[in-house]
Amino acid sequence: MDTWIKALENGREIEFEYDDKVYFIGNYDEGRCIFDDKNESITTYYNDVDLFLSDSKINDISFKQLIKDGYIKIITIF
Repeated sequence: MDTWIKALENGREIEFEYDDKVYFIGNYDEGRCIFDDKNESITTYYNDVDLFLSDSKINDISFKQLIKDGYIKIITIF
């Protein structure tokens, strides 16, 4: 979890894999957002890292829980 928090707090963008799909967390003026493998946003934009981790969901599961349970694999941190 520390790797995720540090990367997000430092404004990094992250490509990751979950459930055999590649996702991307972009960092824009509007905030952070998760995009799916079709480059469509699947979350709203968040400026707060903690709120982003707890409120963002993939398949109705919080992003924070997916990380804690080890279901997400980081591919690249930009």
